Amino acid sequence: MGNRDETNDANNVNDNGKDDIVDDNANTNGNKSNDDHEINNKVALFNIPPEIFLPIIDNLGLGDQFILSQTSRALRHVFSRDWVQEMSQLGFKDSLRFWAAVASRKPDHWACSHCCRLHPVDTSDTPNTPRDPPCFAEYGMEDVSKGYTLQESHVQNALKLHRLGNQHQDYLAGLMRPYSTFSKREFMFENAFTESYTLNPRIIDNRFIIQEEWIIQDEDEVDRALSQHVKIYACPHVGVFDGGYLRSIDWKMQASELLRRIRPGAFEITILESMMRLAVKGPGYSMYDSCPRCPTDYEVVVSEDQHTATIRAWHDFGGEGAPVDTGWDAHVRSPGPDDWMYRGFAMREDGGRVRRLWLSSTS
Repeated sequence: MGNRDETNDANNVNDNGKDDIVDDNANTNGNKSNDDHEINNKVALFNIPPEIFLPIIDNLGLGDQFILSQTSRALRHVFSRDWVQEMSQLGFKDSLRFWAAVASRKPDHWACSHCCRLHPVDTSDTPNTPRDPPCFAEYGMEDVSKGYTLQESHVQNALKLHRLGNQHQDYLAGLMRPYSTFSKREFMFENAFTESYTLNPRIIDNRFIIQEEWIIQDEDEVDRALSQHVKIYACPHVGVFDGGYLRSIDWKMQASELLRRIRPGAFEITILESMMRLAVKGPGYSMYDSCPRCPTDYEVVVSEDQHTATIRAWHDFGGEGAPVDTGWDAHVRSPGPDDWMYRGFAMREDGGRVRRLWLSSTS
């Protein structure tokens, strides 16, 4: 790991590229060759016709151009520029894209979307044992479950190390470690019920996917636990508030009625509550639906003997890239009731995609 607390920002990109963000193994030194034909043979891009080569170069992001400039002497000449000056003209999002591109080839660093700098990787920082970044940013943290806090750096580091395949594999294993809990609810005048919870992360098609599963087992009919007691927060927008689906629906309807006075057209999201109600009425049959606001799919099924309910959620936390481009923000909870509200009817066009992606990796 790096010895510095963090790398500096654009001022670290000098015209010689001799800083932490530059690959020391890049072929950028040595005696220059006057044989253009030899250089062209070493750089396959130069064998592409100019009418194709130039548009490719023009459409590359600044971060990709910087990375290519570190791969050979010839490409260093192609992308020769004042990097500090170029960086100073970037807006926040483009600056973050630059650092994300640079971090994509550095297994020891990650790009922070809060301070827009590179931080050294802390191998003790995992979803099961989260750590604050050096800049103490709280942005980009998603409490998927009590005891499991997923940060954007966890996702990006896992995807990068999975792609590289030969570095920090113990850390990758820590990032991909499952999480589980078990609890038993007991009552003075009622029978008990149990709830087991498991969370499994997986990288599928270079995307970070999580499956959550709740198994509710009731000595009485499981509808008692579902309608009166359970609390399930699956994504920021779909969930059952404490007290079961009946109380959750009632609370959301009352709150949304008040909110519509200042936000006309706002309606509560009660997808999971409705799925539970339908599953109880049709034991043995799976109910499927999707969150209208983030890439999360759901399944609820009640056993035929009506003593067990299984709820599953599949989340797609995106692929490699800057957080502004991966859709990470859709999974981050915001204060207030906005998360579980939407205006008018909404439906995800790709509903079921995440569930099918997960199942395809297990078949």
